[in-house]
This record gives sequence, C-alpha cells and structure tokens, in this order.
Amino acid sequence: MVTRPITTVAAAGLLVGSLACSGLEEAPPDLSRPNRFDEAGVSFGYPGNWTASTETEEAGEIDILTVFVESPGEAVAIVQIYPPGGRPSLDVALEVMLDSVMAAQEASSVPLTVSEPVLGRESRTVAGAEREVAVARYT
Repeated sequence: MVTRPITTVAAAGLLVGSLACSGLEEAPPDLSRPNRFDEAGVSFGYPGNWTASTETEEAGEIDILTVFVESPGEAVAIVQIYPPGGRPSLDVALEVMLDSVMAAQEASSVPLTVSEPVLGRESRTVAGAEREVAVARYT
C-alpha cells in the first residue's frame, strides 16, 4: 500500500526468483505472519521469513532509497523510492533499477548469467489508474 500519492513517489519493483533456476531450492514464503515495511511514505507487507534492508544512493541532485526484500534463499524484490519532485523519466528510473538488479546479482552467492534486457513500454493499472510503465525483460 502506498501511503502518499503516486505522483510524489515513484516505486518500481522486480522479483528475481531462484525457483526458475535449475538446482536451486527456495523456502516457501511465510504469509501467515507478514513483516511490514513503512518508510519514506511507502508501506507494504512481505513474507515473514524474508528480511528487508535499505540503501540510499545519490543520483545527481536526488537521493534514491532502495529497499531490498530478500528471501532465505536467493529471491529478492527491489523497490526504489524517489523523493517528491525528484521523480525521473521512466527510462532513467528503469536504468537505475537495472543497475541495482545487476549489483544484487553480482553480490549473490549463486553465480547467474543475465542477458541484456529488452526494453519496452506497457500500460498497467497502478493505484486505480492506467499508467505507462517501463518494462525490462531478460533471462
């Protein structure tokens, strides 16, 4: 749940699950006792057996708060929160997100090879309204 208008916070998420990677096993998410993230005007629940950590990175004149929500295995969800008035274009936001994904993958204890992303645009319902979103697909 986003607790302030989507116009002031740009959040993007990506789930990289190891279930799709052969030979890796992932513990089932504990949904019976969810944890809660509540910071920088953004609030959401995540599985009870996952952990969240944050990192702030500078991008020009703005600070981007990156939230890493990690499973006990190798799955990770990444949410990036931009300050009000500091929201970049979709292309810049996607580039920052992909840089974070690649950094998380490189830091992983399981080496993975990731193809170059194929970038595109789609329309999705976000916060009750149709919005243009940037999409990166890769294997």
